[in-house]
Amino acid sequence: MDDSTRNVFGERLRKLRRAKGWTQEQLAKMLNVSRNAVAGWEAPSKRYFPDQETLVRIARLFGVSVDYLLGLIDVPRPMVRRPSETTGAGVEFDTALQWLLDFPGLMFDGLSLGDLSQEEKEDIVAMVRALMQVEKEKKKRAMQKAGEDEGKKRSLLERGEADGLILLISGAA
Repeated sequence: MDDSTRNVFGERLRKLRRAKGWTQEQLAKMLNVSRNAVAGWEAPSKRYFPDQETLVRIARLFGVSVDYLLGLIDVPRPMVRRPSETTGAGVEFDTALQWLLDFPGLMFDGLSLGDLSQEEKEDIVAMVRALMQVEKEKKKRAMQKAGEDEGKKRSLLERGEADGLILLISGAA
C-alpha cells in the first residue's frame, strides 16, 4: 500500500467519523480495536493501515465502498442500479435517497446537495416522504372511486337500467 492511499484512507476515515459525530474512542469500540489503532489510521504521519476484514467492516459501518475508502473512486457509494438491472431485489427508499443526497456534484437550483447539512438532508427526506404519502392517498382514493363506479355499474345492470350507461360508454349518446 503506497503512502498516497494511506493518506486518502486516513483523511476519508476521519471525515466520515466526524460526519457521524463519533470520537476515535467510539469508533474503536464499534470496530473492536484500540483508540490508538484508529488514531494511527487517521494520522497522515503514521504508516498504519487496518487489515482486510477491518477495512470491510469500516466500509459497511459507514455505508461506503472499500474503493472509496482507498481513494480508488470519489463516489462514496456505488451507483444504485434500477431493480430491473439487478437480481430482482429492489433498493430501499432510504438507501437510494441518501445516496442521491450524498452524490458529489448533484446540483439543485445552483446548490450542491452534497454540501447540505444533515438537518437539511433530513428535511428533504421528510418532504419526499410526505409527498409520497399524498400520492399514496390519491391512488387509494382513485382505486376506491373506481370500485364505487364499478359497483354503480353492476347495480344498474342488475336493475335493468344499463341502456343509458352502455350508450354513454359506446359514445352513441
